Amino acid sequence: MPEFPLREDEIVHLARSMHAGYVDHPSYFPGADVAGLDAELAAFESATEDYERQQALASIAAKEKAQRLKTLKAFMRTQLKQSEADAAPNPALLEFIGWAPRGKGRDVELPGQPMGLKADVRDAGVLRLTWKKPSRGSGGRVRSYIIQRRESQDHSAFTAWHLAGQAFEKHIELLDEPRGQRLEYCIVAANPSGQSAPSQIVAVML
Repeated sequence: MPEFPLREDEIVHLARSMHAGYVDHPSYFPGADVAGLDAELAAFESATEDYERQQALASIAAKEKAQRLKTLKAFMRTQLKQSEADAAPNPALLEFIGWAPRGKGRDVELPGQPMGLKADVRDAGVLRLTWKKPSRGSGGRVRSYIIQRRESQDHSAFTAWHLAGQAFEKHIELLDEPRGQRLEYCIVAANPSGQSAPSQIVAVML
């Protein structure tokens, strides 16, 4: 005696075989409800298509969610680094944002000197600076980089060094920099213990 199939594909195969047999040999099976079987099979196939479509959309949504979480984490890490730099004089302030001061004993050394500073003039007033992190063993961990600039007009003496930007990676793009002047830049590495010796100087004219 045949057993009713258990697997979905076998059930669907049997349903289609029944339907084809009823249609091809109506006189053999006068009590067959062909229309009912056809409707049930069509409803199942429609539900299957809808399920597969929803599965595809769920897969896309899952990938999008994972990517957004990755982006959120990266953004939060950058913000926390910035907040740690902002609160360096009073690390206890980090508790207001649900964070905590770094444990004692970390970053006890001043960071080493940044290396290999290079300048690349892009569009008018746009300057990209790149550099390398301090050499291994030259100091404590770097938490941020401070970009310093000084200017000279008409070949006169340079101004004092002042802040031109801050970065957490080993590059920065500065916009709307002064034009028609001799500009010099250097990079300083920083952590809660203080600042490193400045990198070598690069000079540009925008």
